[in-house]
Amino acid sequence: DKVDNTLCNIFSAKLYANNENTNFCFEISANRFLRGMVRIIMFRLIQVLKAELSFSEFETYFKSSRSETSVQFAFPQGLYLYQINYADLNFSLNPLLDNYLFNDMKLIS
Repeated sequence: DKVDNTLCNIFSAKLYANNENTNFCFEISANRFLRGMVRIIMFRLIQVLKAELSFSEFETYFKSSRSETSVQFAFPQGLYLYQINYADLNFSLNPLLDNYLFNDMKLIS
C-alpha cells in the first residue's frame, strides 16, 4: 500500500556504544516506520561513526527530499528487532538479549 506521505514523527533516537566503540545499540521510537527506514538511518549513522559524514550532513539528508534510487541501506545481518511497544502492548522479542544489548554500553551524545 502506498501512503500519501513519508513523514514520520520520531519521538526518540539514542545510540549506545561499548567502551571500545565496537558494538552499538540504536534505540528509536516513532509514530510509524516505513519500509527500510531503520536500515537507511543505520547506513547514515555508520557513515557518521566512520567520519565519512558529518552530523550536520546527516540531519540535512533526512530533511531533504531525494529520489528512491539514491537511498542506501545498512546490511540487515547486523540489525535485530528487540522490542515492540504499542499503547496496549509492550514486550521484548528475545528476553535473553536484555543483559547483552545494553551491558557496559554508554549513551553517545
